Amino acid sequence: MTKHIPTEEVSPLDEDITEVREALREIKAEFSALKARALADDDNVIKEAVQLTVELRKWLLRVKETEACFEERRKQKEGIAEHYSVDLDRARFTIGCRLARLRKCCGSERVSGCADG
Repeated sequence: MTKHIPTEEVSPLDEDITEVREALREIKAEFSALKARALADDDNVIKEAVQLTVELRKWLLRVKETEACFEERRKQKEGIAEHYSVDLDRARFTIGCRLARLRKCCGSERVSGCADG
């Protein structure tokens, strides 16, 4: 098995990711404004901060879930499992070479337990 190293290609999601980053920046700016109001003893600031926090958590969860789905889809498309891709042709070749060495070593036409011998 070979270790899969992700490529640095441009993703069709780059535009969406940029939009999400911008939305998160806006939420950050709203938090800063709420902080300033809290320091000025605005009574409604706590309620608004709680609502903003709930909204932020919701969006962050959606982003994380969507990213995980896209990553899983990409791995399935590329035939990758657990960060490894399997080169079946190379595996067959390697196994064939090992079986050939066993046959030669044992002076046998067939290796015990091997159906195709």
